[in-house]
Amino acid sequence: MFEEADKEIPNISTLYEKDPDAIYTSRVFAFNDLQKLINSLMKKVLKYCI
Repeated sequence: MFEEADKEIPNISTLYEKDPDAIYTSRVFAFNDLQKLINSLMKKVLKYCI
């Protein structure tokens, strides 16, 4: 089974264009427990105010 698939790999076309304005996403990874993002500019402002 894998031997047949290995023979087909060189025949797979990789000639495609990506749209520079598109946002490409993947559902392979799902991170549900990540902390909320903090704006880096806000971090810099707070650093100098404290």
